[in-house]
Amino acid sequence: MANRGHILRVNDYLRTSDYLLSADGRFCACMQADGNLCVYEGQPAVETFRWGALRESLPLGDYFTAMQSDGNLCIYAGTPENQGAPIWWARDERADEGEYTTFLHDDGNLVTYWGTQPSREAHIWNWMGGGGGHTDKTLLIAATTIGAAASFLLIAEMIELML
Repeated sequence: MANRGHILRVNDYLRTSDYLLSADGRFCACMQADGNLCVYEGQPAVETFRWGALRESLPLGDYFTAMQSDGNLCIYAGTPENQGAPIWWARDERADEGEYTTFLHDDGNLVTYWGTQPSREAHIWNWMGGGGGHTDKTLLIAATTIGAAASFLLIAEMIELML
């Protein structure tokens, strides 16, 4: 597990087992091997669950969370060097390309802002404000690489959605 501070800037990412730690050390946002980005109260490994991006776990593998230059915080299958399909994204609408930052605050809120500093006017997404994010409703396609061969796992939420 690697502590990446309390801020994700554009083009920063959390690999599987990396985490953000609030400035006061009370909360962590962990990128888990099941594809979920979760906020916990407490230090990693001794914590109380507060929020998770996904409703269901995915098969164990490599996943990462990226702060994108369009203002979207996203979870992808794979690694930053071998990016797979998007699994979850915080916002449906794309913002103008620019500088965006996600902070894990001392109250446990994970918040994305336009710019590099937190402010009420620059707020664009947060999990405490009902910002659950979005997943593909029909399929989640997770690409995992084992050696030189790629294995693709398809998960359908409901067959009816595919009809």
